[in-house]
Amino acid sequence: MKKFVLIALLFSFLVPLAQNTQKKPGPKKPNTAPSVSQSKQISNNHTQNLVTTLTHDTCLNRKFSIVFYVILDSAGLPGQANPGAIAQFVDTLNNRFRRICVKFESCSTVYISNHSYAEWYRPTTDTIVTSQWHTDKTINIYLVDSIYQNFPYEVQGYTYLPPSSPTVTPKDNIVLEKWQLLVNNCVISLHHIGHFFGLLHTHDEINPGLAAAPPPPPGVASKEYVDGSNCLIHGDGLCDTEADPLGGAVADGKGDFYLKPVDNYMSFSSNSCRFTQQQYNRMAYIMITARRYLH
Repeated sequence: MKKFVLIALLFSFLVPLAQNTQKKPGPKKPNTAPSVSQSKQISNNHTQNLVTTLTHDTCLNRKFSIVFYVILDSAGLPGQANPGAIAQFVDTLNNRFRRICVKFESCSTVYISNHSYAEWYRPTTDTIVTSQWHTDKTINIYLVDSIYQNFPYEVQGYTYLPPSSPTVTPKDNIVLEKWQLLVNNCVISLHHIGHFFGLLHTHDEINPGLAAAPPPPPGVASKEYVDGSNCLIHGDGLCDTEADPLGGAVADGKGDFYLKPVDNYMSFSSNSCRFTQQQYNRMAYIMITARRYLH
């Protein structure tokens, strides 16, 4: 039965787009999209087939193992990364991914006693720690006190997008500041789980070299229009995530007012609480393709 579900899912992703789902009434969206630029390309040509193929949840019946690596503080304590916080975080993950029948399981927690790693410097600490403490084909989550020199990435955590081709060595690491595990603050943790399974920010631009006419306001990277008419070729490539200017822009290039996706995990809002249907579709696809090797 599981094999049938996976085959059916893969087939549905590869069916040509016959009709696109629109976020709200507006101009009809194009049925096909140009290739995604290499700078933001998650895989060779997944995006245009993923965006609007499925309008319902897909049950994957997958389970992913997590190994947590906790950097102990100078007193030899885990701090906020205690067993209860880790268990609550796993419960939160399972709650958010239940709708696509995906479960996460904490296999083990490894305590690293060198407290100097708790002040995590991405250019150096990442290489040192992951070369000594890492479990292949498993999600590795490193819990630290603070993360430094993470530019141009985000504060308080980071991860790596799925490999863009079979020849690219995957990185199965997520680094988080310990306090992000707390139930009321797990927004950043879920944000990076989204990245790990292929999601971009809602304000990202998949085709920075492709012009939009009229162009977005000055300082806005995303060229997606509020009416969704170019959602397949601009913005994050997903049509049910609202156009996101990130900054203080009020209206898009057409003069339509932005309705920022402040409740979306892939925005920069601290009040996020959800993934959209097409975001779940993309993650489900990545789970059975680019990240299929995980157990």
